[in-house]
Amino acid sequence: VGRCRLVLRGGCQVADVAVVYPVESIWTRFRPSRNWTSEAPAAARIESVYRAAIDNLFETQRDFTFLDSRALQEAGVENGDLVHGSLRWRVVVLPGVDTLPLAAWEKLAGFVGSGGVVIALGAWPANSEREFPCGRVGELARGMFGELAAGSPPPVGAAAPAGGPRFLTNKAGGAGIHLPAGSESLLPLVLGAVLGPDLKVSEAGSPVRVTHRRLNGGEVYFIINDSARPWQGELAIAAEGDGEQWDPASGRVSGPIKPESVVVGLEGYGATILRFPAARRPARL
Repeated sequence: VGRCRLVLRGGCQVADVAVVYPVESIWTRFRPSRNWTSEAPAAARIESVYRAAIDNLFETQRDFTFLDSRALQEAGVENGDLVHGSLRWRVVVLPGVDTLPLAAWEKLAGFVGSGGVVIALGAWPANSEREFPCGRVGELARGMFGELAAGSPPPVGAAAPAGGPRFLTNKAGGAGIHLPAGSESLLPLVLGAVLGPDLKVSEAGSPVRVTHRRLNGGEVYFIINDSARPWQGELAIAAEGDGEQWDPASGRVSGPIKPESVVVGLEGYGATILRFPAARRPARL
């Protein structure tokens, strides 16, 4: 644990995906319950979509950052990136989110207009912090998702429209993608169609998980085996140059290693750390 902390401390996370924490959408549906969430099923539904989204990302080796509405409002937009200090995101996931401050919706619309991607799960933009529904949010929804949001936004708690996944693209390369209720598990597949991965694993469905940090002028990838059984396979990292592999269990450093082919053996719940001099930005597809 001490070695992991030493190597990972400081710097900043490098993740292309951001997940919006849907607390405002839950507020609009929350009712105090005498028995768990029995009297607030709509709020529980959002929590379920949110948890499924982050589990799907984690299990498919997609590193991500949690954002709240304040971070959205404070962020800037630069050529298809949502930027907050040293952090940059290219895809924003909205799990059950239909309510945000108007300034946050405006920022997301500008993000899509500049070439970014927004993926809405179940719900779509409907409410501001003051209006339920909000006409201006409905306009922004139509700009991001097209005919999906045609007409007036639905009342709070209304079901998402029937049908399969829908998307709208623009000339800048941006896209608004909607996965209706019941199809949220398609998130990894849809994400794989718009953005290349930071890490490729030779074995589909492997227990490998990853997080990526930039610190001390280099790129650090912390990789774990999220299972009790040993795992061995080949990894491809979106990095450049000769790297090193650090074993936190023994303290041993080995290398050089090539980012396009790293053979890794991990004990049950074991970890390894890969360090490279530079990162290669995954391709927008």
